[in-house]
Amino acid sequence: MMTPITKAQKPFAMMPPMMSETMPSRIVTIQPIGSTPGWKNRPSAPTMAPTMINQIHPILVRFSVTQRDFLALEARAASGSVPVRVATADSLPFDEAGTLTFIDNAVDSLTGTVTAKARFENASRKLWPGEYVRVTTQLGVEQHAIAVPAAAIVSGQNGQYVYVIDNTDNARVRPVNTGRDIGTLTVIDSGLVAGERVVVDGQSRLVPGSKVDTKAASGQSSKSSP
Repeated sequence: MMTPITKAQKPFAMMPPMMSETMPSRIVTIQPIGSTPGWKNRPSAPTMAPTMINQIHPILVRFSVTQRDFLALEARAASGSVPVRVATADSLPFDEAGTLTFIDNAVDSLTGTVTAKARFENASRKLWPGEYVRVTTQLGVEQHAIAVPAAAIVSGQNGQYVYVIDNTDNARVRPVNTGRDIGTLTVIDSGLVAGERVVVDGQSRLVPGSKVDTKAASGQSSKSSP
């Protein structure tokens, strides 16, 4: 999801494109001595155009949360600080982590979303008003979770399963219980143990006991093709 950066309001106590916004700003009208406010067209009272001063250090990022995710985010916020990270529109990560500072108390009836805001110190000044960024919030950390590429999961008449590669490079069917999806990965609640290798493509050409040619997949379980 993405969101734009706009003028900010002070954070209250406590992903459509998305938007980051500045901290409080103010309008300044510069007038020479002897001029009269409101008489901008009189030659005797020249004025300068209003100037917008935006504070970008720190800065606020405003984003929308779906009704489905709102309750989870609200519950996480009640238990402590919620880390928020952003990436630019071209997917370049912003090294600094922000903190959730505001969740609106009403659902937008037109979009079905709730507005939230995160504060970033923005010491590097890489975030600017009006910029579009991608927002990720960390709702929790699941310790010792096992996840495989979603492509490894096969659905059959008896449920979901994966092809596990044994020590002799033969494919074996293994029923699994799946959890939630995280990006391109699927959490395995039961059925696999850490370190096992699974087939992620070519399953339609496999039968139990098939010999497979394994190939390492960078940063994931071993990738195999028959």
